[in-house]
Amino acid sequence: MKVLVSTTETQGQRANDFCYVPEGELVKLTIPCDGETVDGPCGCMRSMTGLDCQRGTTTVKVVARDLTETRYEALLAKSDRAAGRLMAGLPTGAGQLLRLAAAYEVGTVLEIRGEIVQNRLPKTGD
Repeated sequence: MKVLVSTTETQGQRANDFCYVPEGELVKLTIPCDGETVDGPCGCMRSMTGLDCQRGTTTVKVVARDLTETRYEALLAKSDRAAGRLMAGLPTGAGQLLRLAAAYEVGTVLEIRGEIVQNRLPKTGD
């Protein structure tokens, strides 16, 4: 199935890019701070969070992984528990993440800009 992982591909296209997540680690949606702007100092409005490291990246990539939806949801729930953000009955966001990954071809690099997720095209000639 298609999922989103951290990537350093296309990092540096924006002056405020960052990637503190190991290459290829599964990512989840970041809970944004109140009042933060897309290009604000926190970065929460332009990043996703690594499932294991709990750190952020501004670029993610669509990849194919040998996972079932049940296993994927369990990994997300485990990550949320480790981060202290899973409460009884709170959805993990697995469905939203799977729909997002399904909308793009494997190998596509994406960026998050507030509520907009878009293709991050490779930089061409200067």
